Amino acid sequence: MTSARVEESLDGNICRCTGYRPILDAFKSQSVDADEQLKCRLVDIEEVYKGHCKKKKGSGCGGCCKDMKKGVALTSEQTISTEMGQWYRPTSLIRVYSILKNLRTAEKFRIAVGNTGQGVFKNDGPYSVYISTVGIKELYSTRVGSTSAPVVLGANVSLTRAIEVFRDAALESPGAFAHLDVIANHWQFVANVSVRNIGSWAGNLMMKHSHRGFQSDIYITLLAAGAELTLGHAADASNSYINLEQFLVADMSRSIILSVSLPPALPNTKFRTFKVTPRAVNAHAYVNACFRMEVDIENDYKVTSKPIILFGGINPSFIHAANTEEFLIGRKLNDNATIVEAAKILGSEVKPDNHPQDASPKYRAQLAQALLFKAVIGFLDKVVGVRVRSAGPIIERPLSSGKQSFDMKKEIWPVGEPIPKLESATQISGEATYLDDVPYLPNELHAALVLTTQANAKIKFVDATEALVFVEERCLYAGQPVGLVVAEDRNAAIRAAKLVKVEYEDIQRPILTIKEAIKSGRVKVGQNVESFKAGTSSQGDVEEAMKTVPHKVRGELSQGTQYHFHMEALAARVIPTEEGYDVFSTSQWITETQSATAQVLNVPANSINVSVRRLGGAYGSKISRQNLVSTAAAVAARKIQRPVRLVVDLNTNMTCAGWREPYYSKYEVGFDDSGKLLALKVELYSDVGHVPNEPSVGILVNVLQNVYYIPNLDVTPHIVTTDTAANTWCRSPGHVNAVATIENVIEHVASYLRKDKLEIRMLNMVPANVPRLYCPAVERNVVKEDIIPLLKVKAAYHERMIEVEQYNQDNRWKKRGLSILPARYTYIYLPEWAYRVQVTIYQHDGTVAISHGGVEMGQGINTKVAQVAAYVLGVPLNQVKIKATETMIGANSYVTGAFLGSDLCTHGVKVACTALHQRLEEVKTRMKADTRKEPTWQELVKKCHSDHVDLSEQYWTAAKEHPQSYEVWSACCLEIEIDILTGMYMIRRADIIQDCGRSMNPFIDVGQVEGAFLMGIGLFTTELVKYDPATGQKLSNGTWEYKPPTALDMPADLRVTLLPNTMQPKGVLGSKATGEPPFCLSYSVVTALRHAITAFRTENGDDSWFEMDVPLTVDKVHQLCGINPDHHFKLE
Repeated sequence: MTSARVEESLDGNICRCTGYRPILDAFKSQSVDADEQLKCRLVDIEEVYKGHCKKKKGSGCGGCCKDMKKGVALTSEQTISTEMGQWYRPTSLIRVYSILKNLRTAEKFRIAVGNTGQGVFKNDGPYSVYISTVGIKELYSTRVGSTSAPVVLGANVSLTRAIEVFRDAALESPGAFAHLDVIANHWQFVANVSVRNIGSWAGNLMMKHSHRGFQSDIYITLLAAGAELTLGHAADASNSYINLEQFLVADMSRSIILSVSLPPALPNTKFRTFKVTPRAVNAHAYVNACFRMEVDIENDYKVTSKPIILFGGINPSFIHAANTEEFLIGRKLNDNATIVEAAKILGSEVKPDNHPQDASPKYRAQLAQALLFKAVIGFLDKVVGVRVRSAGPIIERPLSSGKQSFDMKKEIWPVGEPIPKLESATQISGEATYLDDVPYLPNELHAALVLTTQANAKIKFVDATEALVFVEERCLYAGQPVGLVVAEDRNAAIRAAKLVKVEYEDIQRPILTIKEAIKSGRVKVGQNVESFKAGTSSQGDVEEAMKTVPHKVRGELSQGTQYHFHMEALAARVIPTEEGYDVFSTSQWITETQSATAQVLNVPANSINVSVRRLGGAYGSKISRQNLVSTAAAVAARKIQRPVRLVVDLNTNMTCAGWREPYYSKYEVGFDDSGKLLALKVELYSDVGHVPNEPSVGILVNVLQNVYYIPNLDVTPHIVTTDTAANTWCRSPGHVNAVATIENVIEHVASYLRKDKLEIRMLNMVPANVPRLYCPAVERNVVKEDIIPLLKVKAAYHERMIEVEQYNQDNRWKKRGLSILPARYTYIYLPEWAYRVQVTIYQHDGTVAISHGGVEMGQGINTKVAQVAAYVLGVPLNQVKIKATETMIGANSYVTGAFLGSDLCTHGVKVACTALHQRLEEVKTRMKADTRKEPTWQELVKKCHSDHVDLSEQYWTAAKEHPQSYEVWSACCLEIEIDILTGMYMIRRADIIQDCGRSMNPFIDVGQVEGAFLMGIGLFTTELVKYDPATGQKLSNGTWEYKPPTALDMPADLRVTLLPNTMQPKGVLGSKATGEPPFCLSYSVVTALRHAITAFRTENGDDSWFEMDVPLTVDKVHQLCGINPDHHFKLE
């Protein structure tokens, strides 16, 4: 296993916490080409399992690790009857035909190999019969082929195995099957490794047969290769042979695919395929294409026969570009007029359909033309000019790499020691328990939510006699819970919930965007979170300043929403008890969950016990939205008086709960000739969903200026309501939108003046001791004085900028962008942020237990708490345990969020442990006087106990004792590369310097920086949400349409430095929070993209300003480049 193979193998995994780098490092440590330092950093995963064999390689080893039961070989036919239908596992084709012949005419069946298709088309069926063909050996047969014989694949051959066969054929007979290596490379981007390992090529073709609009990569590449299918027919057990086009119209109701054969190609064959996707891997295509041409290279690349030009993703009936194919017969590819005319003909015959979940028809039509040009340039290669040659290849991503730099000062270890999280060993071994891992009680019931499918409509009737109705009149958004179904098992509950039918009347067109809401008058002036005053917040006199400024520009920016994408869905488990209800919840705020449950059940708060062991991610989604499921489960538990468990699936979670607030801003800025900002007027609009529960627009007002100073400033916040789920907090709420807004202004000013953008940024940096709107004056501008000078050196900024500009001159169709972006994040401890902590030392052995009101959700709060306790008490870290968070000891604690939970809980533990330490020191002093020797820790603890010294200490982090507020500074230098013809891009490198004071745990803090940064990259690039404009249903409610970044979307080279030689005197033991601030740096991907796009536009005569709404998806990048085939498709 090589490091490259490791990266390929993670193409189907999604992670929100880490940014992938540590995961890649962990797996790469086991690869054959791993760096030696990496190999030494990690232990074998088998060794972290608490029940691992202690005799490994020892003298007492008896071979128990190899003592495994042999699996049962399923060589005989299997038949299983389930509620879902009848399952057959025949072992011969004759038996398959027999089953098919005996089916009733209207009976629906499904042939299953890996059955991966259900993940794509979830609503297919229902089927009454499933026939698994995995037991039929002949369907796994393969033949590599030769110059005179085709390559053959049986229908059960997996995509992974097919790729291997194609590569073998290309290696053994390159003259006949070189094109199969191209297909193998294309299939490497179909789905992901897990799917390719079990999914068959034939199953993919059957999805195309059932869904003509499906952009099947398998279908289009096999069609281009001239493949022939062998079909088996149940009626007479006969075979027939058809091509791929005939297959689409063939009657497959009682037939199955047996094999495919791919004939050898002619020696003069040119073959190229493309797949343009929303992200690097594990995504379906916007458009996919295949180009096959027989050309006479010696005769100016003359096309000697009818070429094959195929497209997917245009419309269900369009595959062949027939007119373009006809035109190219006999034409010479190295004739510029031929290419321009071919693109024009293609543009006239490509007619993309228009569905709300798809990229725009305009983009897909232009992309088809661009791919034709890309294919031809690839065929011509060195025949064309050097600058144009960059049009041919796709962007090749190198092997990922990274560096982490931080201080290693040991004075207060274990505080500051880079150690893994306490839970990491149990997590990677699968032993960490999450809510739904808890075993079921014998009488436990399962629940499933019933959701509306229409927004802004009156509910006429709910057809479910046993449904518990939540919404009785008007539904406010599509996906609003309307009832709850309870059953003995989860599958039954889910199926029953889907059977509930809701009828609607008075259906009105839903309002789904901010601009629609403004037009409809759904606007309300927002409040500032500092003053709680509605209306405009001002600094200086904007109106007066605008009268005299030398330059003024106006602009606007739309920022999209984002799903939190926590790995653990919203879940709750409510158990009636003799004293009330035990609520096990995936909650970030146990006090609010307790209050909401008590309110819904109309019982006292002291009868509700809420407990949280850990969360599988949250990012703000489980502050209030969690109570949707907690209260629902509680209602059911009370009504039935049995334990009820409600765990929503991903689609339900994404549909019923709100996401990050979208934003829209309009601005006017005045500035002088140097680029100094003199006045700024901003109108901010936040989409809160159907109800303004948790608007963050007031935060944005406070922090809008980022690291800059604008002497005259007017900021007016607004909230708008839409017919969508109530939006909620999401990592760095308001702050990241503020950074995007002001940095967009900076970019606009620099563009207008034709000046260097970093120069404009540095010019407008806030000086020391200058107060700003709602922001205290800073003693030093750390980002200006320390971080950016260091970043320029570490990132080799000036040298690389020269390289980028040279690259852009040398390459017409690939462009690079480089940008430095600074950020400032203000941490303010508001009075309500308070937590209860308790530290207990057990007299039996001196071990320490801690319970606090914060919630561990992957951010490492428990580890930092334990490190602080171990340091203050002077005990080894392994003697400290952190207990689950619950509403007895953690009573009245505030929400865990914004990383303030980690700050204040460690502060509380520090204070509590200091008090304990003082009590112990008094006893220790007496003991030393009596015995004249140093007592051991255990001796000291026992003596304290015998002297009736209290070995427990509680602390409430009251506002009057909070640490002082502070600033967190950071900056990022990011380089990106764009393929202009497709819009696809790759982040080549990102250098981040993060101020975190004296880090409590560099491993955790670096992980927080990387994870926050990549989550922000998703917000600004790949994570686009779309709605059905008629019903308001969220179309991006699963991984098929919603695309968080993968491991291959992270920067190819990611370097993180924790600012050295810094200590925060206002923070806990000199530390600063790291969970939220780095998120803001991710807007650097937008500024770098602007640099690259501007390079192409300027080269083609347009250096004017252009708006760049986010997320900047691949299709948007392409459209912003403004390609014109008539003028731009040139061979020189």
